[in-house]
Amino acid sequence: MSYLRQIRGNRALSSVPKLLLSILFFISKPSNAQSSSPDFACDVTRNPSLAGYGFCNTGLNVEARVTDLVRRLTLEEKIGFLVRKATGVSRLGIPDYNWWSEALHGVSDVGGGSNFTGPVPSDTSFPQVILTAASFNVSLFQAIGKVVSTEARVMYNVGAAGLTFWSPNVNIFRDPKWGRGQETPGEDPTLTSKYAVAYVKGLQGTDGGDPNHLKVAACCKHYTAYDVDNLERYIVSDCDSVEVMYASQHYTKTPEEAVAKSMLAGQHALGAVKAGFVNETDVDTAISNNFATLMRLGFFNGDPKRQPYGNLGPQNVFTVENKELAREAARQGIVLLKNSYGSLPFSPSAIKTLAVIGPNANVTDTMIGNYHGVPGKYTTPLQGLVETVSATYQMGCLNVACTKSDIDSATSLAASADAVVLVMGTDLSIEREDQDRVDLFLPGKQQQLVTEVAKVS
Repeated sequence: MSYLRQIRGNRALSSVPKLLLSILFFISKPSNAQSSSPDFACDVTRNPSLAGYGFCNTGLNVEARVTDLVRRLTLEEKIGFLVRKATGVSRLGIPDYNWWSEALHGVSDVGGGSNFTGPVPSDTSFPQVILTAASFNVSLFQAIGKVVSTEARVMYNVGAAGLTFWSPNVNIFRDPKWGRGQETPGEDPTLTSKYAVAYVKGLQGTDGGDPNHLKVAACCKHYTAYDVDNLERYIVSDCDSVEVMYASQHYTKTPEEAVAKSMLAGQHALGAVKAGFVNETDVDTAISNNFATLMRLGFFNGDPKRQPYGNLGPQNVFTVENKELAREAARQGIVLLKNSYGSLPFSPSAIKTLAVIGPNANVTDTMIGNYHGVPGKYTTPLQGLVETVSATYQMGCLNVACTKSDIDSATSLAASADAVVLVMGTDLSIEREDQDRVDLFLPGKQQQLVTEVAKVS
């Protein structure tokens, strides 16, 4: 069944109360280029000597393969695979691996695990999560996850991405000034949980499939499993959290103690073992959890072209259907807050001239939010509007900060048009990771611009 046919038939969640959301609209550092022939672990076709290793034997179960691999590694080699940029083991045919890739609303180029410098120069950029979640459509959430993981698999097949993605962000958006709220499904725990389940199923391909085989591995962030007992998976620290524990928060006196304190969270280092804070058995337990996930992903199964999803190639990225799914997600997520005078929808026959005003009316990167990849195409609000009606554009402000405005030009344009579309708001210079908003007002002179344009429209 087509993703679009499936999601259009399921647009509401009966168990989630309707919310009135005020939303920013979102339409939709690379690593070195991969070689033309990337290396894959246990590629017995290129290196027949690997066939004798138990961890390369796909006929064994995951536990047996992991046990065989761990016993062959030195302590240094085990620790080398417990950090973000894992060091390969050339003597066993295991390449380097970067655990950090992102996929909040498409495969991202943040983290270094994915790059767009080779056969896959771009991907499908879906709307930012806060918009998609406003559709309340579980089928849509899962359909997007399926497309994102398909495009991720394409990139893995050509050596341009890993298979472990630090997505989705399921923090509850409690304070609307929080700079990362755009990444989340919103303030409602029920909607957030339903989004997380559906999106993860879409990413991992585990809906009715074999739980021992993952399409990609998702990571729900942040602090989502801290009260789960007997968790038999690995936990991912934030990028520099172990260092921060020692260097900034001064929670421990030495780096080794910080590593030891993080042991149950999957953080290890050779110094901590030598200092006696942890032992090699603890390291074995932790690395076994990591390797078990890579086994389920097929990382140790050789050339992915000979595995499930091996037929996926660049032709499966940014397809017509994927682009239409992104467009449908934007349609379903748009929220109309007020239409007091029945002005909407515009009548194409009545509107002959349209004034498009605002600092966000003709921007590209702003429209796709943070943690994005390289979209196959940008369409600004202005570009979309001029395809339907004759439109004239005026920024009104130099940028979203709007410390300098050209209100006279904007009001003159508005007075001469049949209708006006104002595209206001913020961008990543105002709110983002590490930068929260100080208030909820439109930045600078944006409100003044809106007020003056409204007077003459």
